[in-house]
Order: sequence, then C-alpha cells, then structure tokens
Amino acid sequence: NGFQLELDNGELYRADRVIIATGGKAMPSSGSDGSGYDLAKALGHRVTGVFPALVQLKLEGPFFKRIEGVKLVGTAEIIHQNQSLAKDRGDILFANYGVSGPPILQISRQAGELLQQGKEAILKISVIDSMSKEELLQKLQKRFRVGAKKPVDFSLVGFINKRLIPVVLMEAGINDLKRPAGSLSVQEQERIGDILTDWRFKIRGTKSWPSAQVTAGGIDTGEIDENTMESKLVKGVYFAGEIIDIDGLCGGFNLQWAWSSGYLAGQSAAL
Repeated sequence: NGFQLELDNGELYRADRVIIATGGKAMPSSGSDGSGYDLAKALGHRVTGVFPALVQLKLEGPFFKRIEGVKLVGTAEIIHQNQSLAKDRGDILFANYGVSGPPILQISRQAGELLQQGKEAILKISVIDSMSKEELLQKLQKRFRVGAKKPVDFSLVGFINKRLIPVVLMEAGINDLKRPAGSLSVQEQERIGDILTDWRFKIRGTKSWPSAQVTAGGIDTGEIDENTMESKLVKGVYFAGEIIDIDGLCGGFNLQWAWSSGYLAGQSAAL
C-alpha cells in the first residue's frame, strides 16, 4: 500500500515509490553515515562487506615520521602471494602513517579487499622506475666508484630525495652511512638497487571513512533490476549511487555512476 517516511520532527510523507540514494560511508561529514544500508537490510536486501576505497594506505615500518612529506614520481603495486593485483604510476607521497598520492588511491581498493578477507597485502614501490635494475646498478656502481672516498650517503645526493637516503641505506642493511662509498660490496650495491626498484611494505590497514573518497561494497547488484534500478525484492523501491555495490577508479567514474543511476531510477520511478 505504498510507503511512509517519518522525519525527525514527526512530519510524515507518503509515496507509492521511494528512491534510496543515501550514499555509502565515505566522507561522513557529507551526511553519508551508512544508515541507508540498515534501511536496505530491513527491506530484505543483502549488503556485502563495505570498506574504504580510493584511500591512503597505512604501512608497517619505524621510519615513516622521518620521511613524512617526501614526494616522488614512481610506481606503486599491490602484491599478494607474489602476484600483482593492481598497479599505477604517478606522484607518491610518504606520510607519518604510510603513503598517499593518486597512484595509491587508485590501487587501494585491492588492498582493502585483501585485508577484509584476512589476507596479507603487500605494497611494492619502485622509487626508480625509468630504467631496468641492471641499468640502475651500472649507474650506482659508477657513482660509488667516482666518489669512492666520499661517504656512501653523500654519494646518493642528487640521485634520490635527500631525506630518503638514510632510510634506503638502512633498509639495504647499511648502518654506517659515513663509510667510504668505495667500500661497498657488490652484494650491498645490489641491495640498494633492490630497494630503489622493489621496495616492499606490509600494509597494516587503510585510513578510515573520513579520508576515503568512495565506499567499496554495498547492496548486492543481483537484487536490483539493472534496467530500472528497482528492487527485485520490494516493488516500488529504487536504488541509486554509492549505496549499491559498485565503485570505480579516480577520474569522475563514481560521480558519473551516481548521476546515471540516479537519472535511471528517477525516470523509472516516475513512470
């Protein structure tokens, strides 16, 4: 017999059709607090696990406060069981909790999904991605050879961000940063090359909902008519936007989905 909506002030609205477009849980300051999921569940719909997407990653490591604010152009990749699940290139920004930047946001969904499933998620960062590891080693060997008597940390100045140098060297197992560059063994030089081309971090989580640009997960798409956005379970109920289990990459895709699904739901509900 239709629907009745009661506002906080007790005012009532009655309708034959209702469109639920309450958003997900990302950016709760905008009003998207996830309450729409409870409404959908009360109507019998299944809601898949929701988690933040297009979001910064928290990484394990004791040195992030030292490199907070360091930005570089490189490649970021999500690894699970030595398989690459997502990869992107661009400005990568280190933060006191881990890492941010457009490439990180783009690949964060795959990390969040793994963590939701209780699986290990590894982030690989290529600080130097414009040459092969062999070419990089040749350049490093030349720098160490030419400046053989100079401290090893000084020999990398101008090659990578200065604030990264001590962290990279220590990650490569070189604790004495002032030893002569010429004293580095072949194995030590190779370890530096490994860090610069294949630096791996264990992902301990993502930033929370206030930092996320979109929600991953939501109302099961199999329970919604894709041609009208009407519920297959409750006649007269329509869904639109982020509340549904659909999310995309950066670049306006999520906005376009909200507009398109909202238009279709509105057109269908008005007929």
